[in-house]
Amino acid sequence: MASLYTVNKDLVFKGLFTAVFVASYTTPVPDQLFDPDTGELEPLPEGWYPVGYTGEDGTTHDRDRDLAETKAAQEATSVRDDINSDTQTAKFTMLETSPVSIALYEGLQFDELGTDLGKPLRWAKPAVPPTVDRRWLFLASDRSKTTGQERVRARLFPRGAVTDVGGAQESRSDATGYETTVKAYMDPVFGTDVLNWLDGPGWRELAGGRPDPSS
Repeated sequence: MASLYTVNKDLVFKGLFTAVFVASYTTPVPDQLFDPDTGELEPLPEGWYPVGYTGEDGTTHDRDRDLAETKAAQEATSVRDDINSDTQTAKFTMLETSPVSIALYEGLQFDELGTDLGKPLRWAKPAVPPTVDRRWLFLASDRSKTTGQERVRARLFPRGAVTDVGGAQESRSDATGYETTVKAYMDPVFGTDVLNWLDGPGWRELAGGRPDPSS
């Protein structure tokens, strides 16, 4: 059995560093997220903002599928299942109190508060908070144990919105955190709700290699 069952420690991925970036829905999506020659991450276009520090749990990506089951009198189990919906969300807690995090948490447009630090801020909670479409980029990077080069897992919601927020506790023992859930929606231009990448110099160094049963 051992000769058939191979394992590879290089394929065990951990998000040693995670980051969340957000932009207005009208902001361009990068043409190339990674350099085609080196695999290095490309700089993001103007208008993309980091949400800054997030909670120690990083980002949790959930998928919720709803199935339509077809059952028959002759079978105890379904004879056919069809996927009615396949929804993807991302959950994280913002730890920085900034114009960007406030706008996301309160459902405001970025131009209502601006994005510069140090300016006085004043806002009113909307009577009916809107669902504001934005663009979202979620990055998680690991490093090759051999060379230390990055392996990056990227997810981009071309169209996504904050659909749920948690409480914001303020105390002397813990930093104020803004719990946020973002839901991905189908984008008519890209024809999908989520774009995915797995790249980076550390990933490309695996090209041509085969799993070592002893690794």
